[in-house]
Amino acid sequence: MRNDSLWRTLLPWVLIPALATPGARPAQSQNCGLLINEFLPAPSPGTEWAELWNCGTTPVDLTGWRLDDDAPLSGASIPLPSGSSIAPGQLYVIEWSVSMLNNSGDTIQLIAPGEQLVDSYTYTTTRYNESFARMPDGANNWVVAIPTKGQQNTPEHTPTPTYTPTPSMTTTPVPTGTPTPTDTPTTTPTPTDTPTTTPTPSDTPTTTPTPSDTPTTTP
Repeated sequence: MRNDSLWRTLLPWVLIPALATPGARPAQSQNCGLLINEFLPAPSPGTEWAELWNCGTTPVDLTGWRLDDDAPLSGASIPLPSGSSIAPGQLYVIEWSVSMLNNSGDTIQLIAPGEQLVDSYTYTTTRYNESFARMPDGANNWVVAIPTKGQQNTPEHTPTPTYTPTPSMTTTPVPTGTPTPTDTPTTTPTPTDTPTTTPTPSDTPTTTPTPSDTPTTTP
């Protein structure tokens, strides 16, 4: 676990041998031999560690081997103990007190004598107290796991994803539409212009009797 690139100082390592349990799975890596089988980059609390596994058929002498977090000769490395060896099928745990692996992403590498890159794994993020492990042992499949330092990697040590319920959709009723008053005026019947017929006086004069000039005879 390292928060910046200034930690390049090598501090003493701690070697913890761990024998594989009977019935260990055969190696599933294409380049079987000494492999990084699991590692913990962000312990809280504790120290970083890596678990090595000899999936070959002959012992591996650790003299001249080292763990690195970058390209070879970068300046930060953990030398493995000279004179020690890992038997076939044996798990070996290496702990170191320096913070070598970045929490924000890094590459752990296993370097053989002669600066030969034997194995590596690159990660981009970490979570406290969760390891990166081959699942199962020696496989090319890497998973985030519950640490099993010095023990076999099995599926039951894979963290169970936390279930987050999906919120159900709430249907919001759509309000009933209110009729919008139209701008078309209501038609009012227009009175007709038909005139009332008034009798027109004729031009024929009315004859008025004229009194006669015949005198009335008085007896």
